[in-house]
Amino acid sequence: MVKNNNCESPRWFEELKRFNTIKSQYVICGNIHDLYPRIDNETNETSFEILTEYFRNVLKEEGYNLFIEFNPHRLRVYTDNDESVRNFFGPAIPTENLTPQQKTEIDKQKPIFTEQQLNSLVENGEIENINPQQLTKIAMRVHDIEIGMKVCEAGIRTVLLVNNTSRFKQIFGNLFIDEFFYTLFKLSLEAYRHDDGKFNLVVLMIEKENDIPEWYTFDNPRIKLLRVEKPDENDRDYIIRYFGKDIKDFEKMEKEDKKGFNKRLDHFKEQTSGLFSEEIKAISRLASSENKDFDRIPEVINLYKFGVPYNPWNDLNRDKIKDGEKIISGAKNNFYENFPNKVFGQNDAIKHSMEVIMRSYFGLSGSQFSIKTQRPKGVLFFAGPTGVGKTELAKSIVKLIFNEDTSFIRFDMSEFKQEHTLHRLIGAPPGYVGYDVGGELTNAVKKNPFSLILFDEIEKAHPRILDIFLQILDDGRLTSSRGETVFFTESIIVFTSNKGMKELFEDIRYKKLSKKYADIPEEEKVKSIKFEMDRIPDIEMEKYIIETIDNYPYDEMESFIKNQIREYFENILDRREIYNRIGNNISVFRFIDIQTAHDIAENMLKKSILKLEDSCQVRIIIDEQNMKNLIDRVTRDRSKGGRGIGNEIEKYFINPLSRKLFDIEGIKPGENKNIVEYHCHYNVVKIDEKEECQVKLVKK
Repeated sequence: MVKNNNCESPRWFEELKRFNTIKSQYVICGNIHDLYPRIDNETNETSFEILTEYFRNVLKEEGYNLFIEFNPHRLRVYTDNDESVRNFFGPAIPTENLTPQQKTEIDKQKPIFTEQQLNSLVENGEIENINPQQLTKIAMRVHDIEIGMKVCEAGIRTVLLVNNTSRFKQIFGNLFIDEFFYTLFKLSLEAYRHDDGKFNLVVLMIEKENDIPEWYTFDNPRIKLLRVEKPDENDRDYIIRYFGKDIKDFEKMEKEDKKGFNKRLDHFKEQTSGLFSEEIKAISRLASSENKDFDRIPEVINLYKFGVPYNPWNDLNRDKIKDGEKIISGAKNNFYENFPNKVFGQNDAIKHSMEVIMRSYFGLSGSQFSIKTQRPKGVLFFAGPTGVGKTELAKSIVKLIFNEDTSFIRFDMSEFKQEHTLHRLIGAPPGYVGYDVGGELTNAVKKNPFSLILFDEIEKAHPRILDIFLQILDDGRLTSSRGETVFFTESIIVFTSNKGMKELFEDIRYKKLSKKYADIPEEEKVKSIKFEMDRIPDIEMEKYIIETIDNYPYDEMESFIKNQIREYFENILDRREIYNRIGNNISVFRFIDIQTAHDIAENMLKKSILKLEDSCQVRIIIDEQNMKNLIDRVTRDRSKGGRGIGNEIEKYFINPLSRKLFDIEGIKPGENKNIVEYHCHYNVVKIDEKEECQVKLVKK
């Protein structure tokens, strides 16, 4: 960068000046819609200008005196000499030493504009309704190769700025694109040089490199591709100091509290990494309009990024978070005993989750890597058997922190098995159906950045889709297909996975069968084990394992599952970097033991009874013995976890109860003014699926 009174001239523009005796055409790609600082050489004052204005002012200092700016269907000219406009756009004038054939060709040429259009261009500096063919002829005159025109000899040094080139395909069609760029390609090789060796310039401004044909810039010595980046740290320092003068107490703090000022300035620069100059200007003006002093600039940045005037993390109930383990685990005698989203038997996972929430409250997630970390508030990876509370724990955390179901964003990653489904998350690329709609993930986080985002069964997603998590976990942001930046710095990211469970079942099966055939020769032992492992179906084996899993050491299971997950990411997917970013945030859930199964069943039964009382004004009374028998019945098969218990409750309690209630006259949901009591005698001591509950009217 070239320093100029603390204002740095962009590197890409220095390249343009350095190469304008070598290159006649330039493609400016990237950050083309931003503001650029420029110091006026005469007044020494700084101004921020859009790109086309910046080009005009700095190239004017390089000796160029006619600037033609083309936007689709509109042409503007900027010059201090109206006569140069007539000279450039006027009809072709024969020059000396032309052959008769060349003179005949000149006679056939038509002027670029009509006399009326030319007069309007001279008087008003612009005309509308320009067609693509006229743009092509203008480019020919810029490079001074049209027969009979000697614009360069008239002292006109011209720059043609072609704006919104990325939109040409949609506006003018493929036929014009191919013809226009082929013409430019030929012109670049034949362009006229001025006496000092400089070319007249054609400058195309595009958003992405693939917006124009690849062959146009490839291996052409007369065309230069220049990439315009977003402001770097030095740029942001200058921009903030320039626009920050509008912020309350900015200059006062700079003079009186240098240490505090530099701390806030560093935070401002860090939090605006990846933003445009225009956005930094907007943040400064927002601080001024909100009457926030410079010491509160972090609040203003959050307000700009997330569009909300407050941060829910600052309003957390500390006592509630402090007691989070008791609340979520359903411990007795706590103030929040009626907390709806309880998770039973997973104290280790709950404890680890609450540690993450506590460090998130103080903004310490990732602080060991950077003081100014922009990582998500927290990252959790829940692994283990199906139906043991992984998703339920995620819902419990949302309820505990935000107390709103709208802050829970869930993606079933089994729906993202194909590589192309990535576009569902971040949006379809330009030119494809759905581009204007955006991505499901980016839209959801943009709408509510203070959320817990659950990626369920992450191992089922296509490996290429996992790559987006590198940017999310490291930088706390993601760029959509439309170029919008969405921030995850106020979100909690949760992954769930059953990875390793199949391998664990096979390992347990193998060890048990090894003990069974321990006394036979090794060769026969191997054959017998293989025969039985192939013979017993997985579903039956799961039940068999569940019956004996209570005695399986949790430490061994935890170590086995974590090793399987590491093996999956590092060797199978070859995504070691993703595993490293998850770090030690993997929580392995336990199998559901007998007591946990009873707690889950009791909690589900209570919810069903409360639901019936609330919606139908029907109170169900089950005596202690019948409740015990019912719980024993629905928890006999723990192989499918909590979901399996819920299915058993539906089969043995909800369905038969519904039939009995339906047979009693006078029960209609919501119409009873008084609570009607029913007594449910449900004897399931015997294993007889034909038994049904007995319901009798106690009080009406």
